[in-house]
Amino acid sequence: MNVSAIGFGFSGNKSGFFVGFTLEFQVSEKFSIQPELQYANSDESTLVMPIMAKYYVSEKFNLQGGPQLDLFLNAPTGFTSLGVGLGFGGGYYRRNIFIN
Repeated sequence: MNVSAIGFGFSGNKSGFFVGFTLEFQVSEKFSIQPELQYANSDESTLVMPIMAKYYVSEKFNLQGGPQLDLFLNAPTGFTSLGVGLGFGGGYYRRNIFIN
């Protein structure tokens, strides 16, 4: 299934995997910066590098947003194209486990 409208698209029925690393730098009690390095593999391999600004609405919940750089990889030649985007969302943190 493929759906697209106003420059945004969605394709269903894909399988793959996702792995990444993240750091969080506390700027103040309510604000932090979170750079990430992620590898995603479904239709093509991609290195994803977002830098998220996080605002803590409460001790456990946060809102996030920031720029994202995508490097689309091709095994024989290295990277084939570059994408720039904007990521946003939210997160939940409890002890040493978080969901974004």
